[in-house]
Amino acid sequence: MLRALLMFVATAGGACAHGLLHDQLAGLNRSIERTPANAALYLKRGELHRLHRDWRAAEADFDAVRQLDPDAIDVELARSRLATDRGLLPDADAALGRYLAARPDSEVALAARADLRARMRAHSAAAEDYARAITVSSDPRVEYYLGQAQALANADDDSAALEVIAAGLARFGPLAVLEQWRVDVLVRARRWDDALAHLDVMLDRAPRKETGLTRRAEILLLAERSDEARAAFDAARTAWEALSEQQRATQAMIELRRRIDTAIAAAPDVAARR
Repeated sequence: MLRALLMFVATAGGACAHGLLHDQLAGLNRSIERTPANAALYLKRGELHRLHRDWRAAEADFDAVRQLDPDAIDVELARSRLATDRGLLPDADAALGRYLAARPDSEVALAARADLRARMRAHSAAAEDYARAITVSSDPRVEYYLGQAQALANADDDSAALEVIAAGLARFGPLAVLEQWRVDVLVRARRWDDALAHLDVMLDRAPRKETGLTRRAEILLLAERSDEARAAFDAARTAWEALSEQQRATQAMIELRRRIDTAIAAAPDVAARR
């Protein structure tokens, strides 16, 4: 029962944004007056207080849940959200640890702790939690693969990060976000040829080339292959100029043209071809 209520309240933010929070709280207050020993009502009210950023009231309600039902482990998940909102990340990690000790296969809690530990720069621990979330989930989210790869890369384990990305691509197919991340990790590892090969496959499929060609030129510059970089920048600029006036006017394309022009201006051997 508590678990179901917690899942319900976790989605209540939209309703609160529409001015229903005070009405919901008033209704819960009346319900608690009628049944003051109902721990589920305190849990629900505490979550609403959290959404309202009334930390003290939320904490008091969560304490009441434990007093009324010492076995109510779901309150630890609620406490973790409260501590996260307050910026008390070690407290949030501890609460998630208590929850996972009772429910080690909770995908929600594992993903939450993975995200939390990534914020705390506990990269190896975050990678382990993302991996576990993938394992226990019947339909893991692509964010778990990206999070695990990011954590492994931050832990300087680029090979393991690439293996995770490959696993994600095997599950989800050629998602651009995964393919771009693979290129970034390969660049980080200074595996220029591999990065360019994967980027070229992406370019072949892309209906628009200007962004990929710019990235290709930047990688070639990092690899100190200036002649090839010059050709790639020229191609990127040509692709950009082939866009419609409306397409070129978007903020993303304005920034892209600035990247191209800045790189050309910063590289004398490239600028010579202008």
